[in-house]
This record gives sequence, structure tokens and C-alpha cells, in this order.
Amino acid sequence: MANKIPWYHLFEWKNLTGTIVILLIIGSLIAFKFVPDIIYRNKLETYQGEAVGTIVSIKANEEMSQSHNGTEIYIGSYTISYQYQVDSLVFTSAKTIHLTTHNHEFFDRILVDSVNSITIRYDKDRPSISTIKTD
Repeated sequence: MANKIPWYHLFEWKNLTGTIVILLIIGSLIAFKFVPDIIYRNKLETYQGEAVGTIVSIKANEEMSQSHNGTEIYIGSYTISYQYQVDSLVFTSAKTIHLTTHNHEFFDRILVDSVNSITIRYDKDRPSISTIKTD
């Protein structure tokens, strides 16, 4: 019974600091996974205008992965330059879209089928601010 650690040992400053750091790291990893999708969905909801745009260029962005099998270079995202017209004004923009399971059909359509038109969502107050609708 003398070797048993007392319950208040959990609240010592060293243990409490370590626990808080571990919880912050876990919370950051969860936020890193889910927050970009939430931000993208909110942007689509706030951008009320919709137009059909034309793809100007597509650039593949390579990323590197390190494992015990070696280094692997793969395409992690694409930077898409596009033009769209609102009223009589023509706007040009570029967006980087990462490859995910949600936008796989979008990339099949523009890369494999060579479809040149895409749907653009833009802010009606400031039409120069836009994003690509990948759904």
C-alpha cells in the first residue's frame, strides 16, 4: 500500500503541462484534418454568384513523402488558372486545389476528359473574389 501513487499526483505542474501539450497536439491534428473542408464549404455558401469559367492553365504541384522504403514524389495538388465573366467584366484568378476523395470526379473531368469549362462561385459585392466549385 505504501508504493501506491496518490491521486493528486495527476495535478502536479509537470504532469499537467505534459497532458495539456499532448491534448493540444491531438486537437491540432484533428483541426488540421477537418478545418480546411469546413472553410471551403463556408466560402461556397457565402459566395452567392455563379458563373461558368474557362480553364487557362493547369499546373501540377509535386510533393515529397519520406518513408522507410525511400522517398516518393507524387502530385498532391493542382494550381488551376481560370477566367470568368461577370456582366461585362472579365476576371482572371488562380486557385490551388488539393487532391482528395471528394474532388476526384472533378479532376477526372478536367484532366482525363479535357473539359475546359468549370463552375465558378464568386462574391456578388466583389466579383474579383472567387473560388472553383468542385462538387
